[in-house]
Amino acid sequence: MAYIRSERPDLKFFLEDRRSRKTSLSRYATFDDYEYLNGIDAPTSYWFLFQMERIADALLAKHSGFVASMAKVKAQFGDQGKPVSPEVVRDRLEAIWPAFIEIAGSLTGPSTIANAIPTPCQAAAKSSKFSGVVIRNDTDTPVAIQRAPDRPTLFVRERSWRTFNVPVGSSLILPDGKCLLAQEEPTMFVMGKRP
Repeated sequence: MAYIRSERPDLKFFLEDRRSRKTSLSRYATFDDYEYLNGIDAPTSYWFLFQMERIADALLAKHSGFVASMAKVKAQFGDQGKPVSPEVVRDRLEAIWPAFIEIAGSLTGPSTIANAIPTPCQAAAKSSKFSGVVIRNDTDTPVAIQRAPDRPTLFVRERSWRTFNVPVGSSLILPDGKCLLAQEEPTMFVMGKRP
């Protein structure tokens, strides 16, 4: 976007398109949803890309030092070894570019993924369709998750999350022995609470 604005006046139509075109809202329309569901699908990814282009254009208009501020972005997000929540990402972007949250609007809202409710484990009919089950671990210790008693244990790191893509109707076994059943639509279960 910065390149088009400063070096390619012949491509200004691209900017005008982003400023004026209305797009149909994606079902999962927040940054949190996109992050938790790993991009979801191609149409949703294209929709988010369009939104990011729109936001970048608005930030460039508001912050003349936008390109130079990339050093701040590298400093804030350079450590990829320790995951951060979508809320922390949003706050860091706001610190780098004041008004980021205002410009991004509803994209910075909370996740719209339905809450998963643990139930007693039971045999369920599995489907050929897959769905996402997000487990967000807000505790200070890793959490062990099993897909089935005879399968390897998987872990959700502390203060992190993991998205499991599993057949609809199958379960993930929590440490307390209860299960999360994969639904037609993605669901999310939060363990513990962030301070």
